[in-house]
Amino acid sequence: MKKVKIILLHGWLFNSLIWTNFRKKLSPEYDIYSPDLPGYGKNPSIHNNIKFLDEYISNINDDCVIVGWSYGGLIAKKCMESNNFIKKIILINSFCLNKTSFISTRSIDLLIKELETDRNKAIKNFIFECCKNSPAPISDMKKINKQMLKTTYPTNEVLINNLEEMKVIASEIDFNNIDYKKICMINGEEDQFSKYNDCKFIRNAKIMRKMGHLPFYSSCDDVIESIKSFL
Repeated sequence: MKKVKIILLHGWLFNSLIWTNFRKKLSPEYDIYSPDLPGYGKNPSIHNNIKFLDEYISNINDDCVIVGWSYGGLIAKKCMESNNFIKKIILINSFCLNKTSFISTRSIDLLIKELETDRNKAIKNFIFECCKNSPAPISDMKKINKQMLKTTYPTNEVLINNLEEMKVIASEIDFNNIDYKKICMINGEEDQFSKYNDCKFIRNAKIMRKMGHLPFYSSCDDVIESIKSFL
């Protein structure tokens, strides 16, 4: 029997290493792909993220499902509007199905300013915000810091370009032309970046109790079960 192809798309700051636990747990049942977006991890290219994902999927040349976390979900949703290979998307703590659920322009501009003023502090603060509302925040923070020691963070140029891109993509998404049957929304009840209350109108929505923005460690098994149930 042909396996379903799943593309795991990371979010802002972190690269594909963030999906290590997901790959291990999903690979026995599915064909798993986890690319690095341009400027992240082992991908030195300077492509536009939407163009990169569109070409990546075209090279696979088969129907697929995208699991996008945070910013990765925003890219997946935008790409789905024009790529017929994408049959379903699963958005984890993303913010692209409702204008009110999208992270504010002010918050993005503040993060840009922090990066320009003190890059190391901005990255440290962002990681803290990602972990602080998880069931095991200290453990999750240690795990993500250990994992990222194996790689490097993107340059400020890449990170700031991505933040600016978030604002542009959000303004371009057609919120009136969304096929909700093809979309599953998985949101942490404690995620401070996206508003889980705005997911309640979605048929395939799952609110994860006690989960913050980071789904990769202490909440991993519950999220994977939600992914499998949608597929």
